[in-house]
Amino acid sequence: MDPHLQQRLLGAAILVALGVVFIPLLLDHGGSSSEAPQLREEIPEQPPEDFSSSVIPLNEEAIEALRSEALTPAPAIVREEPIAEELPDKDPNQGETVTTRTGLNAWVVQLGSFADEENAQRLVAKLKGAGHSAYVDQVADDGNAQFKVRVGPEITREQAAAVMAELERSFGTKGILLKYR
Repeated sequence: MDPHLQQRLLGAAILVALGVVFIPLLLDHGGSSSEAPQLREEIPEQPPEDFSSSVIPLNEEAIEALRSEALTPAPAIVREEPIAEELPDKDPNQGETVTTRTGLNAWVVQLGSFADEENAQRLVAKLKGAGHSAYVDQVADDGNAQFKVRVGPEITREQAAAVMAELERSFGTKGILLKYR
């Protein structure tokens, strides 16, 4: 091989090697960091040797209990005091007035009040079987527990009145409308 070609290839190889070493240093803002890299999170301890991650299936009774809990409505929070935010209403004839918005209300239909919880639960089961959202609300009345069977809640009084009329047709039981608390 030609000696000039050998020198050129050797020079090119040296330049590439220097580039590989020094270009990352230049791109890393001129130097290496003396700090060691820090772990973002700690590694947990090894689990015990008898650890098992297998899934244990629930029996049918546990599944039914979970379903009945999911169908029972959670109590709603009703705010009686006004919300701090004031909303302007514009009336083109009278200028601008301010109205205060109050919290949301919901409505339920109460179908009965029982001294025996089993009777209340039987009615709830019958209502749920017909597709209604029924539940028992326990209330202390003069030291005695009362179990009130209620259906709902509904967002508007009109919707609750329609449910009450449907229940009267279907079950022959008159109910009363109450605010949901």
